[in-house]
Amino acid sequence: MDNISHKALRLLQNIFSLKEINSLILPLNNEYKPNEEYSYFSTEDYYPIIYEESVSLIIEIAVLMRREAEQLDKYKESLNAKVKYSNVSKDVANNIDISFLNTLSKIVHSHDILLEVKDGHGNIGCGYELDRDCYFTGFALCRGTDKNNAPQTIRIDIKRFCINVFMFKADRCDIM
Repeated sequence: MDNISHKALRLLQNIFSLKEINSLILPLNNEYKPNEEYSYFSTEDYYPIIYEESVSLIIEIAVLMRREAEQLDKYKESLNAKVKYSNVSKDVANNIDISFLNTLSKIVHSHDILLEVKDGHGNIGCGYELDRDCYFTGFALCRGTDKNNAPQTIRIDIKRFCINVFMFKADRCDIM
């Protein structure tokens, strides 16, 4: 498996594993278990590590895919024509779909990337707004500015984003 596909797979593992890990290591409300049983590993330790790694992977994938897109431009080919989902994000304020290529650019030039999280009560927040008993929703928010220096926030569907990476690399026959 090539480097970009490996990073995309790791990102998907990070995003969708936290809920499973929470259910395995957190005690059930109706069951008494001493704290000593859970002292070897806690989501308080795990969450920041996975969160920061996931944000880092989003940026790395975006940079590497932008480089691939530049190579395609030399041959007059479009990256958006070689992926499954042409739109993987939306402008939050205007509810406008954003193409995969433009999403990559917005990630690279963003000021802040926050992962959406959901707690057990159904509350959705970003970053570290919620307590430790939460899991990632599969979406990320990128905050930055548009070409006119107006603030802009986009919401990225991580699953579609990673599927596009896999589809592009499979089209190039780089996955072995």
